[in-house]
Amino acid sequence: MLLDGKVTAFVRFTAGLAMLENCESRDPHIDLRVKITVCVYRDFAHKESSMGQIGAIIADAATVSQRYAKRLLVGIPVDRFARFATPGEQMIESNHPAFILGHLSLYPNNVLRLLAADTTSVLPTDRFIALFSKDAKCQDDALGIIYPSLQELSDVFFRSYEIAIDAVRDASDSQ
Repeated sequence: MLLDGKVTAFVRFTAGLAMLENCESRDPHIDLRVKITVCVYRDFAHKESSMGQIGAIIADAATVSQRYAKRLLVGIPVDRFARFATPGEQMIESNHPAFILGHLSLYPNNVLRLLAADTTSVLPTDRFIALFSKDAKCQDDALGIIYPSLQELSDVFFRSYEIAIDAVRDASDSQ
C-alpha cells in the first residue's frame, strides 16, 4: 500500500504553504480548508477505500493551495521577482519569489512518479534542476539574467500542478 508515499507527496505538493504537525500550521495565514483537509486525509490514511476518495481529498487541498499561490504572486514587481529583500537598504539573503516558485515547480514530477504516471509533460529541464533543486543556492539576480521570468515560472508552475492535480484526483486509493 502506497499511502505513506501519498502522505509524502501531499506534504511536498503543498510545500511552503503549511508545516503539517497535528493538523496545525505554523503559518497563521494558511487557508482553514487546507488544515481541515489534512485532518480528514490523516483519518483516511488508516483505511483503504475502493472509491478513490483519498486522491480527491488531496487534489482539493492542492487546488486550494494553487489559489493561494496565485494570490501571493499578485503585485510582485517584475524587477523585484528574483531579488533579495532590501528593507531599509539592508539586503536580506533569503529565498526570493522566483526561487520559491521554481523550487516548488519541481514537485509535480515527483507526484506523478509516485503514482506511476507519465511524467513527460512535467519533467523539469536541466536548467530548472540546476537553479531550483534542493542543493541549489538562491542568488540575488540584479541583472535579471539568472532566473526565468515571472511569466515563464508561473506558466511552468501552474501547468505542472494542474497536470499533477488531475492525476492525483484520478488515482485509486490503492495507488
